[in-house]
Amino acid sequence: MKNFRKNQGITLIALVITVVILLILAGVSIATLTGDNGLLTKAQQAKEENEKATLEEKIKLLTAENIINEYTGESEEKTAQELQDELKKQGENVLVIQWDKYIIFDLDQSKEYRVMNDGSVEYWGESTMGKTLLNSKTANPDQIAQDSSTSNIIGIDNDGNTVNMLLWEYTLIDDNVLGKVGTYGLNDEEGLNGVAQNRSAGYIGGYTEDGQIIGTVPAYISIDRGNTYIAVTSMIHTFYACNQLIKAPEIPDTVTSLGLTFYQARNLINPPTKIPDSVIDFNYTFSLCENLTSVPIMGKRISSMMSSFRQTAITEFNEKIPDGVINMSGTFQGCTALTSFTSDIPNSVIDMQICFSNCTSLTSFTSSISSSMLNMNGTFQGCTALTSFTSDIPNSVTNMQQTFANCSSLMEGPKLIPDSVTNMMQTFSNCQKLQGSMQINANLDGKIVMQYNGRDYTDYEMCLLNAAKEGDGLVISKSSNCPMLENLFNTKSYNSNITIEN
Repeated sequence: MKNFRKNQGITLIALVITVVILLILAGVSIATLTGDNGLLTKAQQAKEENEKATLEEKIKLLTAENIINEYTGESEEKTAQELQDELKKQGENVLVIQWDKYIIFDLDQSKEYRVMNDGSVEYWGESTMGKTLLNSKTANPDQIAQDSSTSNIIGIDNDGNTVNMLLWEYTLIDDNVLGKVGTYGLNDEEGLNGVAQNRSAGYIGGYTEDGQIIGTVPAYISIDRGNTYIAVTSMIHTFYACNQLIKAPEIPDTVTSLGLTFYQARNLINPPTKIPDSVIDFNYTFSLCENLTSVPIMGKRISSMMSSFRQTAITEFNEKIPDGVINMSGTFQGCTALTSFTSDIPNSVIDMQICFSNCTSLTSFTSSISSSMLNMNGTFQGCTALTSFTSDIPNSVTNMQQTFANCSSLMEGPKLIPDSVTNMMQTFSNCQKLQGSMQINANLDGKIVMQYNGRDYTDYEMCLLNAAKEGDGLVISKSSNCPMLENLFNTKSYNSNITIEN
């Protein structure tokens, strides 16, 4: 009996321990299966990712097929409707909108994809806009109240709200001179053309007391009571010379061209908070907005910033310049209030012609310059307050004509002029306070680089005219190997204090 009771006790203890262990294992299993990092959660995430990748892959395959067919001449680019039909045949519940290429809404997953002009596919994030467009069949109430005959025309803004389209000029683009064919521009044909004598504003509505437009900017337009929508991609001249505009509206993320959008809106003070990542063309966007005092966050796809902030009242610029920007010609030209520039020039930029010309309050420049830079013609011309330039001139620059011309306060200039440079006409002309040491390796050969009033000007002409007249003078390093070094000296002012190092 004793042995029986002893064995029974051991069995009960073992049973309790077993139950405890099973409970612990069950808890561990539940924790492993559930929670933010649980197997079930991860499985669901993997399922969602797989579904996303599957749709992306289908879009990529159809896009690649489209590009190949266009290249071989077998067929033209698919319309948005044709691409939508193809995807639906493959079991995808999507809405496709004509855009730079296409905007594709996954209606089941509430996600958005975009096919770029180069054929690449980008996941744009979560979006309910596709469902909004499908369900938007009624025009803006104010629009209908003003003119019931326009009830077929529906504008939808970036947040899914209806827009009063009586406040806007809009054109379905059928000529690539005006923009992306098959999309809408917010102007009439003449305004979108951008020719000076035809300039007109695309916004034709009124303003609030604090200088804002009435309502919002349309991102999508339908002219058939919401059965089909097309994206707005161009805002060329949309707010041209709109002098009542003080605070700019936010820009829809369908827009690819902001060229000349706010040109000569002279009383504009506040820009949009951000330039959308959809924007490519940023040329002359805020040019001659003489009261503009701040800059927006820059979109990542901008490729050209030619004269975008010319003659504005901005005092500083520290926004990141997008990595794909190629052209910065005249970007800040005539910004006489600009005192601080701390942004680096990305390596994609090749042209900075007259970029900071006549920025008369800029005192120093320390930013790195693109290693691909070619053109620095007149980049800092007329920057009369500039005292120091400590950045390196990349060994890619070819044109330094008038780069620092009339920088009358410049004391510290570049230490080295690389051998890639082939034009130094008037580079340091009238830099009267220039001093320190400089090595000049420019590859000059006396070629004619400019003709003016019947006279030929060579690649070394007036490079040091009236330079280094004040202070300790400029010393040219004896290591300099410019073939035309003596000619540079022959064209300097006789009163200049410039010598070659012993």
